[in-house]
Amino acid sequence: MTLSEQFGGIPTITSTQAGREMQAGATIVVDCPSGTYRLLNETASFLWSRIDGDRSTEQLSQDLTEEFEITLEQAQADVRTFLEGAVSRGMITWKA
Repeated sequence: MTLSEQFGGIPTITSTQAGREMQAGATIVVDCPSGTYRLLNETASFLWSRIDGDRSTEQLSQDLTEEFEITLEQAQADVRTFLEGAVSRGMITWKA
């Protein structure tokens, strides 16, 4: 079973989230209704920048592999961890 099948679709950023890339590869994501924000590290920032509603989790894993020169297995684990956290915080949803 692929990551997309496990999660139920293609990740997409929720409309209430606004992100801005900062120095050193970090990104700040603001939840507009509440005003709360999250600081994403370099890996999470990279993934955030590629979530466009078209890329599958498999494509995100491949992108991560190429950018950070890690194994596909490590990239899949990193993508899974990031997406689980982002979903639980209401930062992304799934498009079928």
